[in-house]
Amino acid sequence: KRRLDFIPHYYISKIPQSTANCYKNEEKYCVEDPDGTGLLTGKDVIDEDLRQMCLWKLTSDMEDAEDGKVGHERFSGTWFEYIRIFHEKCHLSTGHGKTFGEDCSYEVMQSLPEAKEELNNIKKCVRTDAETLLHMQTKNTAWGVLALRINGWRFRGALEPETVTRAICASFPWEPPECKDMIEHFGGRKVDKIMNQKPLLSLEEILLIGLGCAAAVTAILCVYRCTYEGSLRNLVREEVMLEMKNAVFGQEKSKEQYLSLD
Repeated sequence: KRRLDFIPHYYISKIPQSTANCYKNEEKYCVEDPDGTGLLTGKDVIDEDLRQMCLWKLTSDMEDAEDGKVGHERFSGTWFEYIRIFHEKCHLSTGHGKTFGEDCSYEVMQSLPEAKEELNNIKKCVRTDAETLLHMQTKNTAWGVLALRINGWRFRGALEPETVTRAICASFPWEPPECKDMIEHFGGRKVDKIMNQKPLLSLEEILLIGLGCAAAVTAILCVYRCTYEGSLRNLVREEVMLEMKNAVFGQEKSKEQYLSLD
């Protein structure tokens, strides 16, 4: 706030699709079907995009700069809060609470004081400014459904809170003090997560597993030894029998030679 100019964009396409996925069933402003063969269509997504665009338009303002002059940074805490609550409550699947759509959207707005105050104007904006707002999105297209630009440059990192925060902070000519606080917050959360993480196995379980492995190895060695000794006995017995046969055969052959000499 007062340091960052955030501008939301929406992925609106002019690529011809099924007219059910387009505004006013015309192949001019379209969005991909969000749930395939489900009940929702791209038109439902466009309607929600328009409500969000109108909410931003009516609740965002130029924040006063710290030196008392009018700044150029637009901000709407109501819009951010709406996005958070909407994604928690208004699901694409009809089997999980309220359904994605107009009723759930306006119910969320009713729960936010500033949005509630502007609700009639938001509805009017959706009716009268839709074409203008959608046209603006086609003039500022993104390269993907989820995309981010920082100071006009494409952000190619992971769209995760810590990664994005670090990238934004690194883009300032001088790092605002808020950046240090937020980055330390992420670091603290990581430490807390590691410290509070429950070990996968207790010491007793590790000892039991170790004893079990030792017993298994001992059993395998015993089986191997018994098998090896049995094989060795059979091999010795066969060698002895073979030697005895050879000895008997040699004696018989000597007798035959002795008789032939007589």
